[in-house]
Amino acid sequence: MHVIILLFLISAVVFGLGVLFVRSFLRRGSLFLAAFAFPVYWVTCEYLNATASPHSTWGNLAYTQMNFLPLIQIASVTGLWGISFVAFLFASTVAALFSGVGEPSQRRALAIAVGCVVSAVLVFGEWRLQSNPSLDLSP
Repeated sequence: MHVIILLFLISAVVFGLGVLFVRSFLRRGSLFLAAFAFPVYWVTCEYLNATASPHSTWGNLAYTQMNFLPLIQIASVTGLWGISFVAFLFASTVAALFSGVGEPSQRRALAIAVGCVVSAVLVFGEWRLQSNPSLDLSP
């Protein structure tokens, strides 16, 4: 029982440190860095966990996206880490935009830039899903 509590506590501390990391950028007015800070932080934590853990990538956020086929196609280029990065990039950008930090032009530029990145990932995923020939296993 104590091991489970410890695991949840460690996860909460790691997540909280990530939030404080993003907050430090928001307090300085660095909207772009704030939006990219948490995805970079979290993917780094997942990578370090995968290299140090005997369970490798078990518990990685990317596994929660397995039914979102256009998104998971990015794994063919970036591996498992790209899925987590894009999922957190979208979420952290929304959080940064709702924070009220930055000038309207800076916020608009962030929304457009991240919108283009996420759109490119999804368009690539759709293209990849459409370009794979179906296998005909009939005799």
